[in-house]
Amino acid sequence: MKLVVNALLGVNMQAIAEAVTFGEKAGLDRDLLLEVLAKTAVVSPAHQNKLVRAQRDDYSPQFPLKLMNKDFGLILRKAAELGVPMPTTAIAHQMNAARTVVNGDEDFSSVIGEMELLSRVDRRSVSPSGA
Repeated sequence: MKLVVNALLGVNMQAIAEAVTFGEKAGLDRDLLLEVLAKTAVVSPAHQNKLVRAQRDDYSPQFPLKLMNKDFGLILRKAAELGVPMPTTAIAHQMNAARTVVNGDEDFSSVIGEMELLSRVDRRSVSPSGA
C-alpha cells in the first residue's frame, strides 16, 4: 500500500512541477501561480504545503528525494514483475533521479526547481502581468 500511495505522490509532484514551469515560461508570476495552484481542487492536500514552501524555495526535507527515488525503484521493479506498465512513473523516476544527483537530501518537491533549471526559467524576468 505504501508503494501505491508513494507512486501517486511522486507522479503528482512531477506533474505539478511541469505545470508550474509551464506557467512560469508563459509569463505568469511565480508567487501567484503557486498560490493559486495550492488552492485548486486538483492539487491534493499533501501537495498544497509543498507549493507554499516552494514559494520560499524551501526544499528542506520532509520526504527526501533519495527516499522517493528508492521507492520509485521498488515500485518499478515490482510493476515489472507483475507485468504492469508504468510509463508515467518511470518518467517521474528519471526526473527525481536527476534532482537526487544535485542533492538527495532535499525534499522530493524540489523537482520543481529541477524543472525550472531544465526549462531555463529566468525568475528575474517574469512579470506579474504574465499570460
